[in-house]
Amino acid sequence: MTASAPPPARGTDLAGGHHQAGAASWLLLIVDGIEYGLSLEHVREIRRAGAVTPVPAVPSFVDGVMNLRGRIVPVVDLRARFGLPRVAHDRFTVVVVIESSGRTCGLVADAVRDVVEVPPEHIGPPPAAVPGEGAAFVQGLAERDETLTILLDAEALMVETEPNTGASAPRD
Repeated sequence: MTASAPPPARGTDLAGGHHQAGAASWLLLIVDGIEYGLSLEHVREIRRAGAVTPVPAVPSFVDGVMNLRGRIVPVVDLRARFGLPRVAHDRFTVVVVIESSGRTCGLVADAVRDVVEVPPEHIGPPPAAVPGEGAAFVQGLAERDETLTILLDAEALMVETEPNTGASAPRD
């Protein structure tokens, strides 16, 4: 795991200040050395990466399912979802459990960094030049000093469990 900048202090926003009215909270996570943000409103918990049960005939980015206190939850490897090579899990690897529109999904990330506030004026739209399927996952870009944080669309990352088969399938 590599990161180009030290993590911001707890309680700071992406612009380097303190909490501002109207600012949204984002969980910063790292995938392949790149900083991404997930809206905290969708994050239910962060778990150490653990046992996942493989499920046949699922997309290659789905690791399988995990039992979350009696609830079967699909687990998506963000590296694979973004078209990056998979790597072995280490002590920093986490599963971020998210929920959106009544669905729950686990997202495997290399690490989590912090929770930060992002004022609306520091969020811009995703660039039109982002090619391919990856553009569907980007909700926007947040400016922080001289770096950008890619804000992910939790709904677009969702995978749900099919009720009749128990197999995971991508959201259409």
